[in-house]
Amino acid sequence: MIFIRKVSTVLGAVALLAGGAAHAQSVTPVGGATPHAPSLTPEQVVTMQHDMDTALHYKLAPDVLPRLSATLRAIQAAKIQPPGHAGMSLDQQIALVGQVPGLEAILKAHGLDARSFVMS
Repeated sequence: MIFIRKVSTVLGAVALLAGGAAHAQSVTPVGGATPHAPSLTPEQVVTMQHDMDTALHYKLAPDVLPRLSATLRAIQAAKIQPPGHAGMSLDQQIALVGQVPGLEAILKAHGLDARSFVMS
């Protein structure tokens, strides 16, 4: 599940960077409207490229799936809702996860921290 989220995030970022050509090929205009890729500032592009590179080169621990699964069950049992991450950089996501009350103790109990949780 997390792997799918990670791949989805990376693929979404690639789609944004690819620009309007790829988007126009996959979307049929409705009512004559011309689809446009979202405009990104140069800083956003640099951040997105850095995040993609970081995610693609992040080494997952061999036992990450069982630990992550147990972590997610514990988070669910504690009724903690991890924050959303749409539109945020990896650093912003990691910082936000680190601020969720009660989450740090659960992550630590399963050998994770905010960074390894987000990256996994």
